[in-house]
Amino acid sequence: MRLAAALALLLAAPAAAQDFIPARGLLSDEEFHKIVSCGAPVYGRCAIEPRAWPREVALDVSVSRLQDVEPVSPAISAQVDLAIDQAIAQINGAGARLQLYRLPDNRPARVHISVRKPRSLTILTGEKHHRDLPGGMVVFGMNAAGEIERVNIFINSEAGLSVIRSIVLEELTQGMGLPFDISNPAYRRRSIFSQETNAVTVLTGQDAAVLRLHYPPTD
Repeated sequence: MRLAAALALLLAAPAAAQDFIPARGLLSDEEFHKIVSCGAPVYGRCAIEPRAWPREVALDVSVSRLQDVEPVSPAISAQVDLAIDQAIAQINGAGARLQLYRLPDNRPARVHISVRKPRSLTILTGEKHHRDLPGGMVVFGMNAAGEIERVNIFINSEAGLSVIRSIVLEELTQGMGLPFDISNPAYRRRSIFSQETNAVTVLTGQDAAVLRLHYPPTD
């Protein structure tokens, strides 16, 4: 399927308009999971229906990087390439009933990752100013049962080299059905889901716990 056609389908099921939830203090695993999976504030209701890969697919999630459609810095491109492998290893090691594997570039896959210049992300996000653009974004394609069918991940080509590893890990983890960030000072250097920082490069603690809650290893 051509990229333009794929985008048209994927954009029919975007993430929610507000992609972060404010909270204060350390939360329980269950509270944290509700925030990042369905946008539910503490003691509040979900903003979206929770989404996940179908059970039979969750242990067979293929990932491929798409060829850059615009010139990208070789340093950024190489860092993204390394970050994809590191993110896959982190997710696979979290203890969830979820396994990803990488295919060669430009192969049909359940998850496609591409690096885009800000002007392309401006069109995709509808933002008017480059300064408002995220380091990356996830767009879900859903099936009729409300399960994840495919995911496109876009990485901002102007993100700094120092944060690429964190951004790729965050976007790939969110592509597993955990699309919301959390705005909470207690999580700024604790969680990959922090709205304010791109400081975390490993899945530990509650980040790993929410993956296990979303894909229980004994389910």
